[in-house]
Amino acid sequence: MSIWITLKCLGCILVFTVCTMAGVNRGSKLSRRTVLLREMSRFLAAVRAELTYRKARSRIVLQNAEKSEEHRLLKLDFSGTETPPELVRREETRAKIEWAALTTSEERRIFFDALRCVGTQDSAEQCEQLKGAQCLLEQAEKQAGEKAAEEMRIFRTLGVCAGCAAVLFLL
Repeated sequence: MSIWITLKCLGCILVFTVCTMAGVNRGSKLSRRTVLLREMSRFLAAVRAELTYRKARSRIVLQNAEKSEEHRLLKLDFSGTETPPELVRREETRAKIEWAALTTSEERRIFFDALRCVGTQDSAEQCEQLKGAQCLLEQAEKQAGEKAAEEMRIFRTLGVCAGCAAVLFLL
């Protein structure tokens, strides 16, 4: 009889832990959107810095900005022989698929419209357009962070509650 109670208690602990971790896992996925928006904003800042200080050709500006810092979610590849507009178009097509669950179409449009201006206007105009897009993405990041924090608490609480309910059901 005591082994039966021990196994039942162990099962309850495992069910509770799994439910709690499922809630925590779902909540942590929400923070990925905030990370991606932050990386997009930082990438635009790196492009702006390249334009301001190096005044290199547009392909080199994009490649240097890509290498400027480590990106966990923002995986861009501006290597290749295509012209810069073609490189941006290729990356935009790929991003529509990979970032669809994390960003809105408006956020992607803001980001890639800013990149499309690289090499098409004079340096000051490009920097202004990049700065505007960066500010919009920073605002979106702030809103996403606030929403993620709130929803993470909700999912953690739901996980704990589901675990408690399962334990009560098993007892």
